[in-house]
Amino acid sequence: MRASPAIFLLLAIGMAETVLATEPVGVIPTLPTRSLDGSAVRVPDDLAPGPVLLIVGFTRDSREQTSAWARRVADAADVVAYSVAVIEGVPGLLRGMVVRGMRKGVPEDAHARFLLADDEAAQWRALAGFSPQREDAACLLLLDAARRIAWRHVGPLDEPAWRALQAALPGAR
Repeated sequence: MRASPAIFLLLAIGMAETVLATEPVGVIPTLPTRSLDGSAVRVPDDLAPGPVLLIVGFTRDSREQTSAWARRVADAADVVAYSVAVIEGVPGLLRGMVVRGMRKGVPEDAHARFLLADDEAAQWRALAGFSPQREDAACLLLLDAARRIAWRHVGPLDEPAWRALQAALPGAR
């Protein structure tokens, strides 16, 4: 039995770190989060209008990569960015301490755009392209104005990934 070329294409796309969707994927489901300023935020419903970049981290060690992306986007990109820390796996006894540490480490003017995902970690993993082999990587999702995933990247900030994000932003094509 011969494998179809489509199978190889799907495998290649699955292994790629950056995926630019030629057709945006479906609208993402509503996911409950809360911001560091204490507000309840439903993603994507309560996010700023227009394209939005979600910079998602699943472990403490992903902080280096997610922070680098957040700084670069804040300095240069024409998109509103939200950081998302998926903390569902943090034991309840430690969660308060972890959140307090985040609150101290994130500038106060960014607290409203720093989101904590206490629930739905499995959905966040699926949306972000999370891989257990790369659990400490930053996962980025660019949502278009209709809240569909227009671009996805898993990994550190580097020039090819930065250029891919820039190309995916509206008006770049």
